[in-house]
Amino acid sequence: IDIHYNESVSDYTSVHALHYGANLIGLNVVPYESNIENTLESLGENATSIIGEGEAAALNPVLGWVGSLSSISQESGYWINVSTEDMMIVTGQRSDCEEIIYDLHEGANLVSYCCKQPRPLTIIPEECTAIIGEGIASTYNPSLGWIGNLEEMSPGKGYWLKCSDEIQVQWDCSEQ
Repeated sequence: IDIHYNESVSDYTSVHALHYGANLIGLNVVPYESNIENTLESLGENATSIIGEGEAAALNPVLGWVGSLSSISQESGYWINVSTEDMMIVTGQRSDCEEIIYDLHEGANLVSYCCKQPRPLTIIPEECTAIIGEGIASTYNPSLGWIGNLEEMSPGKGYWLKCSDEIQVQWDCSEQ
């Protein structure tokens, strides 16, 4: 609302550079109607499938998107398969990352990282002892800390978090 009491709604835009094949991403901006068609609209038929934790959908040339995955969540990570290199552009509402509560279960959880800045793995709770990103991973050793080639969580990325118990997590997005 401006000084003349005019109200406007501003959309946010998120851009993801995708390479050929499977890309592990997290979405901090989702369309107001967060179905697959709206979310992947900028990719057209270049997007061939999308896979979430325990759900997936594939693009059928006749039927459109088919499968158990129908809506996109800002809390979840996704594997998006494209047939050629592309830019995925999503316009909509931005998440307030510090307000999102992740309900993690024992075992592997596919989550998004939605903070605006990269953060070290020290923000991961002690119940989670491994993290896997696209082509990178680290495990937690109580004596040595995080070991591996994944050193920080990055905005717009998705991650597999392996947890030993059910827990709730909120990312600490405060500036370093």
